[in-house]
Amino acid sequence: MLDSQRWIVCPTDLSQNAFALSIKDSAVTAAAGRSCPKGVSWF
Repeated sequence: MLDSQRWIVCPTDLSQNAFALSIKDSAVTAAAGRSCPKGVSWF
């Protein structure tokens, strides 16, 4: 059994080994190109 503080529903069907990363600050936010703003989750 897995333990998590918060469960996030994935929009697509992934394997049982999938996980999500929640972006907590603006370290991966870019002015141009690929960016991931604060508060987004990556699967």
